[in-house]
Amino acid sequence: MTVDFVFSLILLMLALGYTFRIAEANEYRLKEEQLFGDLQRVGSAASELMVASPAFACEITMGTTQYFSHCVNRAKLLAATKDKLGIPSAVGRDYHFEILVDKAHEAGDSAPDPSVAGDTDARFIYSEERKVILSAGNPALADIKACFNGAGCTLATRDLMIKVWRE
Repeated sequence: MTVDFVFSLILLMLALGYTFRIAEANEYRLKEEQLFGDLQRVGSAASELMVASPAFACEITMGTTQYFSHCVNRAKLLAATKDKLGIPSAVGRDYHFEILVDKAHEAGDSAPDPSVAGDTDARFIYSEERKVILSAGNPALADIKACFNGAGCTLATRDLMIKVWRE
C-alpha cells in the first residue's frame, strides 16, 4: 500500500508539473501574439499615414491646397519621422521604422539593422507595402489625373514598403 501511495504521489507531481508547463507555454504564446498585434497596429497606421497624410502627400494649389492620397512627395518622405508616421516612442522597448522604395533603403529613424532589413524572423517585424505615385516635387494636376485614370501617366509609380519593429 505504501508503494502504491508513493507511486500515485509521483504521478500526481508529474501531472501537475506538466499542467504548469502547458499553462506557461500558453501564457508565453498569448504574450507574443499581443506584442505582434501591437506591432501590426502601429505598422498599419504608419503605412496609412505614409500614403494619405498631408505630411507626405503631393499637394496642388487650386485656390486652396489639395492633398492627393497615394501620391507621395519624395522630399517629404526623406524627412519622415516617428511623429509624422504616428509611431509611438515606448518606454523601454522603442519602435523603429524603415521605408523602402522598390526594395531600396530610402528613409528611416536609424540605419537599417541587417538582421531586420533581411527579414530573418517575421515574428519581430511588421511590414506593409503600398503602390504609390512617387514625385520629386508637387506635380501638375493633369499629371496626377492621368495616373489615376490609368492612361498617359508620366509620373513614376513605385512600391513603398514600411517596416516597423521594436528593440
